[in-house]
Amino acid sequence: MLINLQKQYEEEEPILNSLCQNIKEMLTSKCQEVVEEEATERLDHSRNLAQDSATEGEKIKKNNSRTRATKAQEDHTKANIEVRKSVKMDKRNYINGLAKEAEQAADSGNIRQMYDTTRKV
Repeated sequence: MLINLQKQYEEEEPILNSLCQNIKEMLTSKCQEVVEEEATERLDHSRNLAQDSATEGEKIKKNNSRTRATKAQEDHTKANIEVRKSVKMDKRNYINGLAKEAEQAADSGNIRQMYDTTRKV
């Protein structure tokens, strides 16, 4: 009986060894696939994080440039308003000065100077 079992074992040993080898290969390949997938997912995740942070940085830069542009435009608008006011004041002062000259010329009887002054207006 022991001899029969030994013979049977010797006959089935190569088959069992090949089955074990096949199982090992299948497990190894499956493990490698899983590890590669996880590595790919981690890479994709880190790439997505990097892209998200890059887009956040770009958004901040755009927002800052818009803010700077808006502030510059507001400053320009204020300066433009002040310039217009000063131009109006200067024009008014000039006209008032000419009117005084014309009055003085009229009071002194200088018709030529009065005529020249009124032409300037």
